[in-house]
Amino acid sequence: MSPRLFPDELVYSALARICRGFDPTGATHLLRELTGGEHKLARVRLIFPKPLMQSVGFQVERSALSRHTLLPYYCAFLPPQVRERLTKRLASEPEAIFSVAKGDYLSEGLPERLRYCRDCVRYDRASLGSTYWHRAHQLPGCDRCLKHGGMLHASHVRQVIDGRYSMVTAEAALNLESTHKRCHPVMGAELSERVGRRSATVLTSGFKASLHVSADGYAGKLRSLGFEVNSGVDVQRVSAAFSAFASENRIRLEQLSQGNWWTTMHLKRRVGWHPPVRHLLFQEFLAWFDRPMQEPC
Repeated sequence: MSPRLFPDELVYSALARICRGFDPTGATHLLRELTGGEHKLARVRLIFPKPLMQSVGFQVERSALSRHTLLPYYCAFLPPQVRERLTKRLASEPEAIFSVAKGDYLSEGLPERLRYCRDCVRYDRASLGSTYWHRAHQLPGCDRCLKHGGMLHASHVRQVIDGRYSMVTAEAALNLESTHKRCHPVMGAELSERVGRRSATVLTSGFKASLHVSADGYAGKLRSLGFEVNSGVDVQRVSAAFSAFASENRIRLEQLSQGNWWTTMHLKRRVGWHPPVRHLLFQEFLAWFDRPMQEPC
């Protein structure tokens, strides 16, 4: 019988509640045994800790994957044919997500530490008796609670410690709340609201949503916006325009990803795909040209 999962609770959160009866040494040993020492699972555990789910008695069903992991968010940005093939395999093959996810796709932009909303904590405690880790609070690029509107707070709990699982409940983490800091905005409020809403919509849609845009699709849009040169895309002009977009929207690119990825969105990649947060920001960049300019005050 599977442990009870709260609304929008990360599977990791439920696993942490199960393991809280162990002393730190015992819990570490148990988790190493359960994971078989797979470091890559620790690195992406918030997305899909399936081996752990099976080991402690979770019934790994499609509903659990769609409601309590970040998989729907990531799957929505995969190429359609890959997405369809993957979602069919997930219920029976735990390694499927890793076999299709190359490079940094599953880790790009993830918050360094687990996050929470203080208003959600108060609500959870009043209605359930304790709080837990919400998956919506861990979405890359989202620094506000979409339910209450307040800034999220970063706990002291890192997602990865020495390549191993670190199983800490939200209640245990809040014992050190005085050491926690409010998240710094990674982008302006208006853009953050749009990105957050789109991310949350994808997350709660199960595996039905698709926001993937192909490299050819991006290239065609860039050319239609006047970035064409010699039948290709003028990368220097795209880079300059994206810098202006980032400046206007106060985007802290160094907090979200590495490298000048916005100059390669229109290029076909042989290995892997751009992570979701890049797609969301680049699509906002393209839509930026269609928005009317504000009149000066």
